[in-house]
Amino acid sequence: MYRRKRYVGVTLKVDTAGVARPVAVDWNEKISYPVDEVLDVRRTKGSVSGEEGLRYTLRFGGVTTYLWQAGKFWYVEEKVIDPDERLP
Repeated sequence: MYRRKRYVGVTLKVDTAGVARPVAVDWNEKISYPVDEVLDVRRTKGSVSGEEGLRYTLRFGGVTTYLWQAGKFWYVEEKVIDPDERLP
């Protein structure tokens, strides 16, 4: 298994101070995951790309994961299972 950068759509809520918070992650045109909670926001580098940006630690559907904002783009570090690793 390895990770790769996967660009996603994000629905944001912006407060009166101009602070934007993700409220849903749009995996594709048909699947959108509502964010239950934003646990943390920090500026750091992505482990896959090495690109610096904002990393949001989110909880949705009982899962905790990272969502990255780099400039105007949003992405997750998607887990990819190598088909050769599935077979014994």
